[in-house]
Amino acid sequence: MRDLGDGTATVTVADPRRALDELTVTWDRPVAGVTRGHPLLRRVETGARLALTFGGLADQQGASCQVIVRLGVSTA
Repeated sequence: MRDLGDGTATVTVADPRRALDELTVTWDRPVAGVTRGHPLLRRVETGARLALTFGGLADQQGASCQVIVRLGVSTA
């Protein structure tokens, strides 16, 4: 995860071992939505925390997948 400082952040995942059929990444940070997805992105949950589920990473031959999200405002 990388906060870009402009209200967005990038989430980058990879499977260099080529062993994962599915990967879910959870970030405990408010996220308003996805502004740029990836073809392997299967499921998105936004709100108080972000959860992204990617499928087919093993077929990417270790290449990374990047998603850009719009950060939300914490109400806590």
